[in-house]
Amino acid sequence: MGKKQTSLMRRLSHHNKWLRHLCRVGVASLSLVYLLIGLLTAMAALGLGGKKIDQSGLFPFLYRQPLGRFSLCILASGILAYVFWRVTQAVTDPAGYGKGPKGICMRASFLFSAGLYGSLAVQAFRIVWEGHPRHAPENIPLVVGALLLQPHGRDLVRAAALIILTVGFVQFYRAITERFRRQIPDRETNRKHAVLIRWSGRFGFAGRGVVLSIIAWLFLNAAKHANPREAGGIARAWDFLEKEPLGAVLLAMVACSLATYGVFLGVKAFGLQDDLIG
Repeated sequence: MGKKQTSLMRRLSHHNKWLRHLCRVGVASLSLVYLLIGLLTAMAALGLGGKKIDQSGLFPFLYRQPLGRFSLCILASGILAYVFWRVTQAVTDPAGYGKGPKGICMRASFLFSAGLYGSLAVQAFRIVWEGHPRHAPENIPLVVGALLLQPHGRDLVRAAALIILTVGFVQFYRAITERFRRQIPDRETNRKHAVLIRWSGRFGFAGRGVVLSIIAWLFLNAAKHANPREAGGIARAWDFLEKEPLGAVLLAMVACSLATYGVFLGVKAFGLQDDLIG
């Protein structure tokens, strides 16, 4: 796995240099998204201004800032670049995952990621096109509601919760074992960034694990009570944390961890060798 990731950008550098730069722009755009969501939410939790926010809520916020329409258009274009990169990974398989079960799962995950971030890019471009900011309603309760209407609907929602929880545990596993450091070739240039990527990666993946675990819990509650309104994404996870004892502190800690994931992506996009983008 590590060797495949290390050789990925070498192949792209030789055959598709423009695609390598497209990937870099896409990862940098996601870095900015996670960084802003984490910092703004942490500031709101600590009473320092800011705003509790998720991905779709970030776009109206940016639009209202000076040069907001231009900035949002640039960010949406970067996210679209990431979507194109993920689709390319799924279709052409530059990392050589193959057509076995593991390869199929990896390429399916790339397509899922492309669909998820593609919907965000559409939301951002819609705000730019229509010329006024609006917070798009959260789609998760609608999806959960549709699942609950199906035969064995509660079991389907529980299965979705299990998948989300599994992905969350994978984030914890990466944080604890530091498997993400396998992407770092042993070069002098990269050693200078090793400390930064190590700790931003550990805190960042741990923060993602916490958020995904909360979202899975919300899905389980929605299945238990047959109420799709109890399900939700990042915004609902922030509300969940804030209602706990010492909620403001917990919210600030998890939000800062999510911001450090943005730092991790930023270092990965600009601070390291081309091999690392994958």
